[in-house]
Amino acid sequence: ESGMLKAVSRKNGKIILVKQVQTAGEPAKIILTANKRIIHPAQNDLCFITATIVDKNGIVLPNANHLIEFKTTTNALVKATDNGSPIDLIPFKTKRRNAFNGLCLAIIKAKSKTGTIRVEAVSKGLEAGIIELQIQ
Repeated sequence: ESGMLKAVSRKNGKIILVKQVQTAGEPAKIILTANKRIIHPAQNDLCFITATIVDKNGIVLPNANHLIEFKTTTNALVKATDNGSPIDLIPFKTKRRNAFNGLCLAIIKAKSKTGTIRVEAVSKGLEAGIIELQIQ
């Protein structure tokens, strides 16, 4: 159940700290973030794309384990995927990976010398995540 958890810390009756945590609702979409937006192919450069499963308000679902498939335009490759799970035995060199704690990673490599790379992450029942990278 989605809701707000609020903790108030007091010392001698005076409020010294207030922390709030918003719990997540139903999974709605995938958000993609990149460690950089420009890839340099001559240097065998890689880009790390993090896929995050969130609810309609952008709150991360910490228990989400959806299967995510990464797709790229023809000028790039998905070199590997990972999710950080210590018990995931699927080989790194795949375009599909289950999220772990709501997160998944794709490693992207450029195949051409210039242009725009479009990376898409799709999963059944979720709005796809899309991000663009530049090759220079």
